[in-house]
Amino acid sequence: MTKEQEFFLQVLADYLHRKNTDVPDADLDWHQLCKYANSHSVGGIVYQQCKTAISADIGIEEIRKTLTHEQNVAYYSYIRNQKVFEELKRYSVANKSILSL
Repeated sequence: MTKEQEFFLQVLADYLHRKNTDVPDADLDWHQLCKYANSHSVGGIVYQQCKTAISADIGIEEIRKTLTHEQNVAYYSYIRNQKVFEELKRYSVANKSILSL
């Protein structure tokens, strides 16, 4: 397993356990880490866990932007899904549907 893969899994574990992520001193391939995050749709999580290190690191502004974008996409998707759920709930109650929640 590469150091980027190990770090990626550590970031996710830290997030699940509500711990801060310590960014290792070793040079990480942030582009590769970004690819992992995007392919698993967890760019927002990676950004939240690593934003201090990303902000402090020089020359990776595009990575910060990419992960920030992923975080925003996830947030707005959540909001949209909540609205759909509320509409379904209202429709279900109004029509006394079997789907009443």
